[in-house]
Amino acid sequence: MGEEDDRKDRVSGMNQAGESGEDASGVSGERTPEGTAVCMALFKKIYHGIAAGDAFRFPVITGCDQLGRAWSGSYAIIADGPRLFEGRQLTRAREVITLKATGGIAAISISTKYFDPEDSGVYKILFNSGVSYLPIHQCSLPSSPRVGDSGTLGSFQGSDGTVVTVNWALKGGLHGCSVLEVSSVVSGGGEPSCEIDSYRLDPTGIPATITLRATSLDTTVTLSGDRVEECEEGQ
Repeated sequence: MGEEDDRKDRVSGMNQAGESGEDASGVSGERTPEGTAVCMALFKKIYHGIAAGDAFRFPVITGCDQLGRAWSGSYAIIADGPRLFEGRQLTRAREVITLKATGGIAAISISTKYFDPEDSGVYKILFNSGVSYLPIHQCSLPSSPRVGDSGTLGSFQGSDGTVVTVNWALKGGLHGCSVLEVSSVVSGGGEPSCEIDSYRLDPTGIPATITLRATSLDTTVTLSGDRVEECEEGQ
């Protein structure tokens, strides 16, 4: 864990009712206690591609790797709504990540996820690299999880022989917020890789900031940034 993570979690005795701490900007407050219910309805409408045209956009995320080299990029989840795909009526969402080290070339990862609207399950995931994934087993993110809850979103078999295992955990944040962590571990393709997306959710369950930590080979990059409303982005 890096200095940025330490700033975000300067507390002892995690998830105790009435516990205080500091956020990334150094502002103190009371941590949301374990057992607090968080409504994920709006989050899931975009995460599962239901709310066509809506998106969570983080146009500027910045950070560094374990050697202190500066990185920058952007992150977005875009809901495309209903789509006919392989003869099925599904919903579609895209996750678009851009990462660039100082002096390097930007790398873009686009994962297109198709969901079955009947059970919110993943039907297929397509990456711009050409690799596709099908579910081995899966579970849906609860609509009203509680702080302290955790679980699996499933395992997915890749067309390249890799397997992705996705888990989630909901942790307490400050000022009535919570933090949803979604971790994806890729195995079976040589050196394993991992990505952890940490969404700081406001009291209504909408992401206010994101912290992305990606580890591949011997490099770990951590970046964070704030969500920008659609109207703000267009100004």
